[in-house]
Amino acid sequence: MPPPNLRLSVFRIDGLKLDEVWEIGQKEVIDVLPQPKTLYGMADIKASKVREFDLEIEPSNTPPRHADICGWPEKAKHKSIAQQLAAEAKLILK
Repeated sequence: MPPPNLRLSVFRIDGLKLDEVWEIGQKEVIDVLPQPKTLYGMADIKASKVREFDLEIEPSNTPPRHADICGWPEKAKHKSIAQQLAAEAKLILK
């Protein structure tokens, strides 16, 4: 589901080795949280699948490789789109 600001935070990982992806997740997500958390896995989805739902991927590169999924339609469609994206994504456990 998109957050209230409708900018779903993601990282572009194309071309990275799996250990490099885990390092980004730990360093740029887990380690900056106010409460300690554990990184258990990730959802991997191709940008082309995201675009099939008329969503945009806006790179920010702050931190490096960061982007936001934007362009969400009215709130009534969020859950359906999120479920369809989840169905297209590949779950990778650490």
